[in-house]
Amino acid sequence: MSTRICGRCLNERAYPDDFYRSSRMPDGRMAICKECEKTRVRAVHRVYQQKPRRKRGAVERTEEQIIRDEEKRVAAANERAFKKLIPIEWPARKT
Repeated sequence: MSTRICGRCLNERAYPDDFYRSSRMPDGRMAICKECEKTRVRAVHRVYQQKPRRKRGAVERTEEQIIRDEEKRVAAANERAFKKLIPIEWPARKT
């Protein structure tokens, strides 16, 4: 059985058994061993469990951005309400 060095932990591992398959790689196996890949996946899942409402691929907003967006939303709502208060003069009807 041949061995190969993991690209992340740099440990020597059994080549076909300790590496996942990958059709994108030239030799058909990933460059990272199974243990390193499992560790990475567990870390990612831990982050998602700590922040369950976070959408995947969404960029987290800072507090200033949240406040600015809320101010814009309130200003737009106030503008819509103000437009409803102003009477609109319709053109005279043609008979």
